Amino acid sequence: MSEARPPDDEAQRAKAAVPPRASKSKGTNRPRPAGRPGRPAPPARGRQARQAAHRRNRTYAILAVGAAVVIIAVVVAFSVSGGSGGAPRSPAPAAAVDQVNAITVSTLVEGNGRITPTTYAATAAGGALTQNGKPEVLFIGAEFCPICAAERWPMTIALMKFGTFTNLGTTHSAVSDGDAGTWTYYGSTYSSPYLSFVPRELYTNQPSGSYYKPLDTLTKAEQAVWTANEGTNLAFPFIDFGGQAVLESAQYNPQTLYYKSFSEILASVGSNNNTIGAQINSAAAVFTKYLCNMTKDQPSSVCAAVAKVNAPVTSSGNTGTSTPANGG
Repeated sequence: MSEARPPDDEAQRAKAAVPPRASKSKGTNRPRPAGRPGRPAPPARGRQARQAAHRRNRTYAILAVGAAVVIIAVVVAFSVSGGSGGAPRSPAPAAAVDQVNAITVSTLVEGNGRITPTTYAATAAGGALTQNGKPEVLFIGAEFCPICAAERWPMTIALMKFGTFTNLGTTHSAVSDGDAGTWTYYGSTYSSPYLSFVPRELYTNQPSGSYYKPLDTLTKAEQAVWTANEGTNLAFPFIDFGGQAVLESAQYNPQTLYYKSFSEILASVGSNNNTIGAQINSAAAVFTKYLCNMTKDQPSSVCAAVAKVNAPVTSSGNTGTSTPANGG
């Protein structure tokens, strides 16, 4: 038996039907094989091309403007929020200043009768501190510092009993450092017939590298006073009462104010029916007494009201916590 031959491929191809060619004459409907893309339309010319280009350019312009608006919005939002450091300082509302200024000395004394401060001032080193013939209060702090944030509240209340602030600001400790609402003295002025107040806010609450952006600078004399009292272990806050006493911590637990906004704390200040208000009022009464020690009990109406407030000056230094300066 002979072996069967496979089909002849040439023969099979010869049998395949060959489709007729379409005519190349104009007007003939030339069939298009399935799946084969048509020839692209010829590009628009003249007026149509200009209109199409105009539409494209207008679309690109709208998209570019939209992208620019988004970028600007992001940059502005980042600036306002202070980046990772949170919002920077703002002018203090006049209503807030008036509210704090209106707190009576009797309210401060009442708060002191309810809550006792945990930290008192210590004996100062470096000799008397004066400015323009008046005893000087030197404050060295930083806006990022949460302990400074806590002590600025009673300090501001007490100083208002002796003089007037202009251009006070509000801020908060660093977001990573309690984010506590508080005052800032940067850019402010203070006038009093009884004493001088020299505030130095050395750093902002805005992170920069491994620390914070610098702000105020100290004079050589101010640096010498700070060093005379703290040696190489410089810390915030530092408050020198005319060279008589120094306070190197908040008078109460600063964590009481952690993660509370300025307005939240302000709502409690002046009242002794809540912990925040009573602590701040009590500390303000003691701070007032220290100021009276400087001014020889002037003004008499204020100093007579705090005469019985316990405000010792210890010889062993502060027992409260402080914030190391210069990243130490």
